[in-house]
Amino acid sequence: MMTASNKDSLMSAAKGALVFLLLLLCLLAAQVFLVSAALYFSKQQDASIEQPTNAWLDLAELISVSNPEVLHTRANFLRQKALLPEFRDQRTALLQQALTLWGRAAEIRPLWPYYWLSELNTMVLLDTDALVFQAQVEQIIQLAPNERGLDKQFLELAFYDWDKLTAEQQQWMLDRLAIVPGGTFNYVFSVAKKFNKQSVICTRLPYKKVKRICRAR
Repeated sequence: MMTASNKDSLMSAAKGALVFLLLLLCLLAAQVFLVSAALYFSKQQDASIEQPTNAWLDLAELISVSNPEVLHTRANFLRQKALLPEFRDQRTALLQQALTLWGRAAEIRPLWPYYWLSELNTMVLLDTDALVFQAQVEQIIQLAPNERGLDKQFLELAFYDWDKLTAEQQQWMLDRLAIVPGGTFNYVFSVAKKFNKQSVICTRLPYKKVKRICRAR
């Protein structure tokens, strides 16, 4: 039979556990808030020769644990830094670091296609082998075949390295280009033209879609 003393002990233990749980939840909430705030401020600071480091991003990394958005933000910062003329001697190393970070972010959040797209962007800058490039493109297509937010950058990157794509991937890109809004279509056409690939669009898309822009080229 439970005595009053035992009941008091159980109540005291339960209260202690509840207080501990509430304290833990408060600490977790505070950590999430601090990481979010640090990330917000870190994104206001672009890499430059005057600002080759990012203190807010350093703080976010310090107080987070395997946060994919922190990894993504660090990778973006490294890519920005790599493209500065002052860091051209470190360019490849910085881009490889960024690629590794996006790979880690994708491992943590594998269904988020924008990390894979950022990896592809960096692969273009690194002039990655065609087979690796094709595998990355296929991963994005299979992961998010209907994610319209990818269209502009995905199609842009495709025309940057058009000849590395398989025939099936090229056709997929053209099919997608045929249904994008006019602004996106015009932008992608300008990219294709930059790499002398406008004829691919003009000869393989429906005439109704390309007649205005291809006549003007």
